[in-house]
Amino acid sequence: MKDTRTARTSRPRKAAYRVATTWQAHRALRIVVFVGVAVAIKLLTWPSVGVSPDTGLDGSWQIGLHLAADQGLQFGRDIGFTYGPLGFLVFPLLVTGPTYALAFVATFAMEALLVLAIIVTARRGLGNGTIAIPIAYAASALLFTFPSEVGGLLALVVALMFIQQPVQTPRAALVVSALLGVATALLLLIKLDGGMIAIAVLGLTAWMQGRARALAAWAIAGVIAASGLWLITGNSPLAVPRWMAWSAQLVSGYSGATMLETPGRAWEYAVFLALAVVLIAMSTYAWRTRPITQRVALSAVLVVGIWATFKHGFVRHDTHAPFALLTIAVLPAVVAWRSTALRVSAVAMVVVGFAFAFQSTEQPTAHLLDPRGRVSNAYDQALLITDSNSRAAQVTADRAYLRSRLGVTAAMVRTIGRSGVHITPYEVAAAWAYNLKWKPLPQFQSYSTWTTALDRVNGDALRGADAPRFVLRADVARTDGQSPIWQSPDENLALLCRYRPVMTGGRWQLLERGTNRCGVPVLVGIAAARAGRATGVPRAGANRIVFARMHWSPDLGERVLSVLFKPSHAPEIRLTGAWGRARFRLPAALLDAPLVLRAPAPPGLPARAAKLLRTDRMTLLYPPQAGVDFYAMSLRP
Repeated sequence: MKDTRTARTSRPRKAAYRVATTWQAHRALRIVVFVGVAVAIKLLTWPSVGVSPDTGLDGSWQIGLHLAADQGLQFGRDIGFTYGPLGFLVFPLLVTGPTYALAFVATFAMEALLVLAIIVTARRGLGNGTIAIPIAYAASALLFTFPSEVGGLLALVVALMFIQQPVQTPRAALVVSALLGVATALLLLIKLDGGMIAIAVLGLTAWMQGRARALAAWAIAGVIAASGLWLITGNSPLAVPRWMAWSAQLVSGYSGATMLETPGRAWEYAVFLALAVVLIAMSTYAWRTRPITQRVALSAVLVVGIWATFKHGFVRHDTHAPFALLTIAVLPAVVAWRSTALRVSAVAMVVVGFAFAFQSTEQPTAHLLDPRGRVSNAYDQALLITDSNSRAAQVTADRAYLRSRLGVTAAMVRTIGRSGVHITPYEVAAAWAYNLKWKPLPQFQSYSTWTTALDRVNGDALRGADAPRFVLRADVARTDGQSPIWQSPDENLALLCRYRPVMTGGRWQLLERGTNRCGVPVLVGIAAARAGRATGVPRAGANRIVFARMHWSPDLGERVLSVLFKPSHAPEIRLTGAWGRARFRLPAALLDAPLVLRAPAPPGLPARAAKLLRTDRMTLLYPPQAGVDFYAMSLRP
């Protein structure tokens, strides 16, 4: 006889199973749809720019990242930069086939993930998926201008998403935290500042998923992933401490060295700060009913994200500002609002933020949002990964174009041959264009030696036994009003002492390593420099180099301002000689580097640099006062 009680009990179970199965299928389908929409948006907003390497300051360091990966140069020994050994991943340039393929895939994946995260969080926060899609589209259209900053914004959006809605089971918490740890490792090895944001916000996110166990899973997965990627990219474990030390110097010197204010952009401060204040106030109100721990975590992530974005966008207040406005436009869309009034206000903030972000880019909005030709451009760039003939033809054409712009003489290229060559102050593009054996100094662009410690690294490398045989020096326009011989002062002093010019052609000079021609520095004068008052430079005789080391310590307020944002002023000095006078800025952290003022000019040295080696007087313009020690050293002909 059939047990009717069992039959009655099984029917609800079967019904519940069918409901659960249907729900899971619906959820899986929704995820597939979201992923498909994110990929479609990324394709429709794929950059209209090409993948050809370029000359100039930015183009050259991007090429340098690819060359460093291709040649197996070690970070912490051969290379030190704000980008890490995976930095090339966010610049899909056709420098080498393997690095281009990895960069293309990584860039597409990261940006598609960010679009997906914006869609998911905006749908939850604004309560409407239809609104989320155009927000994600507009954000993606702007992203290609700032590929290196995608990682930091992705970490911020993911942190807000998971802290607002933590995972429900302990196992899921451990899995999510471990994935966040891997993401942290990737972002850290791509770019230092994005990695530090990830450590702060994703570490806090992991802790919120499951407290100590989840945080441990995040840390362990992050350490394992970072260690594995460090070794896979050919870096030695022994180089980690030095890489960290150099990175700390880069972080500490960034604000004082790169600070810039472009005229006509002051309105961007007002827009960003107004939107940030309103966002913080609205989110604080919206989160008031949440548990205190969750409120603190969400507020901390939001404040860290806004501060990091503000510093990135406005320390160097030029083309960096649009990304800051883009970020402050996206954030209202990823906060979980609880009322219609707050959602309407958030949408209004998004619209206003995007409007000003598009205005700030100084590119036509219609061009940025126009999807025509984007999919075919993505296809053509993807085809270069698999089609070796197309790739070879593109590389040949790109090298020919760069050679026409760079103009390094054939005689110089023949003389260098397969010997190692460092290129200063920054045109690394020449190494790729002429297929030279690039042997860079650790700070391979003189502009990035932001502190005396980093400058000394380059100087010691030139004085060391493993120094490059040749140095190819370009006569280029000065950067940010800095002196051409005070960018990496110790490097330039080592060039005077250790290298001799062998060939000059066009805007290039080729130097070859020789014996040390300099004697021991001797103190020849001490002065107390005051702003606006000229200080005479000692005349130490023929065949001698005179350089100055300055001593100045900013007050506490200025140091705090430098950490939180940027200094109020950069040191500035006016140099005067028979040739006239000129004024130059330099990072405060380089004041005590060997600032060469007088020296016999090597044959073929560019005129702009040569005249500065005949300085008679120096006048401090800022800071108000500083101590100056003058040194002299002999220089054998």
